[in-house]
Amino acid sequence: MTIYTLEESKNIWLYSDPHFGHNNIIKYCNRPFANVNDMNETLLNNYKKVINDKSLVYFLGDISFGRQERKEQIPKWWVEQLPGNIVTYIKGSHDHGIRPTMASYPKNVQKVLLVDYIQVEGIIFCLTHEPVYVVMEDDPKFDWNIHGHVHNNRSMWNTIKKSINVSVEVTSYSPVLLYDIISIIRKAC
Repeated sequence: MTIYTLEESKNIWLYSDPHFGHNNIIKYCNRPFANVNDMNETLLNNYKKVINDKSLVYFLGDISFGRQERKEQIPKWWVEQLPGNIVTYIKGSHDHGIRPTMASYPKNVQKVLLVDYIQVEGIIFCLTHEPVYVVMEDDPKFDWNIHGHVHNNRSMWNTIKKSINVSVEVTSYSPVLLYDIISIIRKAC
């Protein structure tokens, strides 16, 4: 588990499920884009507006989707287009070619995992692609689950199940700052 200070959390971002190159996701998730090129450009621009080369990013999976004939649909290619230091890339259900056992990761990725844990100010976060809910009130493993996968089928916050959905559809198609998540948790609890 990586432990960060509250000050460090002001430079840690979470992002999930952009599905670059996935034309049908526009219809499936009612995304406000005219076509896949418009979606790709907007998602990439939104990412670059907040992420710089010094940013720490936890990417929670499903960077792209589509047939693998074109480089723009290959997950590794998209990862390499993103600025920032991806501390952990959590493998998503559509991340073909990105896996924990890769011989070499893209240049901006430190590690690829299925689950990771971070702690800030005594709050333990379990980072996953698919949601895993805190089953008991005092689960010793983690306090909150930050995940993607569910797109706009669930809201961003579920305070009962202590889960935070950071799929792009519920985050204005932009990465989310960990510091902001912690601030909301502190106000709610």
